[in-house]
Amino acid sequence: MSSFPVLLWLATSEVKMRVNDVVASGEAEDAGLEFAPGDAARCLIEASEATAEQPVTAFLCARVRSEAALRRLAARSVMVLAASELWCEASSFDELVTRVHELCEGERRDQLAAWVGTSFRFDFCTVGRRVPRDEQTPVLKRLGAVFPLVRTGVVLLKGAELSFSVTVEYDLRTQQFRRCFFSRHICHGMRDSLHLYSLKTRRYIGPTSMDVEMAMATANQALMRRGSLVLDPCVGTGSLLVSAAHYGAYCFGCDIDPRVLHGKDGLTIASNFSDYGFPQRLLGYASVDLPKSALRQVPMWDAIITDPPYGVRAGAKTIGMKARTAANPDYHVPDPTNHFPQFLPYSLRDSLRDLLAFAARTLVVGGRLVYWLPSTSEFQESDFPLHPCLELLCWSRQLMSGDTRRLLVTMRKTIAYDAALHANPDPALLGQLGEPAHVRFADTFHNNDQV
Repeated sequence: MSSFPVLLWLATSEVKMRVNDVVASGEAEDAGLEFAPGDAARCLIEASEATAEQPVTAFLCARVRSEAALRRLAARSVMVLAASELWCEASSFDELVTRVHELCEGERRDQLAAWVGTSFRFDFCTVGRRVPRDEQTPVLKRLGAVFPLVRTGVVLLKGAELSFSVTVEYDLRTQQFRRCFFSRHICHGMRDSLHLYSLKTRRYIGPTSMDVEMAMATANQALMRRGSLVLDPCVGTGSLLVSAAHYGAYCFGCDIDPRVLHGKDGLTIASNFSDYGFPQRLLGYASVDLPKSALRQVPMWDAIITDPPYGVRAGAKTIGMKARTAANPDYHVPDPTNHFPQFLPYSLRDSLRDLLAFAARTLVVGGRLVYWLPSTSEFQESDFPLHPCLELLCWSRQLMSGDTRRLLVTMRKTIAYDAALHANPDPALLGQLGEPAHVRFADTFHNNDQV
């Protein structure tokens, strides 16, 4: 087992999304992440009871290879608020004080001896309930009586070299005491940098531009790192690619609508990349219809990340000839240099089928497809479209209005694509049978808006 015990304080978001984000961060940074026995499982079981406003738990206990590995993990996870070295967990303050005393006299003795003369401070942190200072003080005094640095170190409230925390978790619904921790603060997560990419200050955005937190979570699930090659086939104004570029990836985008790529008032996707200081990470973009893609159909992408149109704010379209046009034998394009092709409706079912087939052909083995799938409370895991070349790794949800939500889906290419075997997979895998929840998403969304 990895040797460095950690406590991760997580952001307010859906439980599965937080766990998946931490797992992806650990894998991307080779942190040797191992959850404490039963801790992640407990969080996922409780996820069914949680909402975006009231998650059941705010903490994960785990182990990583080293303090340096923990810093790397926290630096890329959008869901980690703070990361600490976990000394102990307890079910009461009495137990916490006893365990801290035992650690100071035992396995932490040498570590504390090395900190003689070091400045430090104590913090009292709570989640789920505010605790008055007169309730905090007795606990901190009891800890001070058994903590050697009180006698050998220097208490410094501002600018201390070491920061130790008593962290208490209360149930967010009942405000009942759940558990408490004693830990040494190591670092904060990357959330403080989210304002740098805020849509409020971004110069080129559109009605479907994804908010920064979810875009970062998408890029992280794709394991984006320096030198990765990533494609967004429904790029829009490039929100997902900006997040991928933050992690060092080289990006290419496609969209069926040339107008969104052409930009407005001199601003384009490239403007955003330049504003954020990494113009060289945008390889380019092109107007491409996914099922008729002009891109090379060979394994080349480390990841494909996308938010396909749901038919709500942006209609799903594919290039084609309308029936009346096709029936006119005299139809011709008067000026091919100034011609927009005709568009036909493109069902979400068909767009997902084509997306998975494209990913199977063009991802490298081990590459990831990460996409957003709209759905409702009727969603079942059997609704996911599948492909013989792609393995479903994980999914999580973001609650939206009323009965609607969208799912962040992560898949990995496990075997090489063989046209003789995979060109026409079982229709059941691609969602051709039954009526999965996402097929009815647009109608449900509009009905909720009318309530």
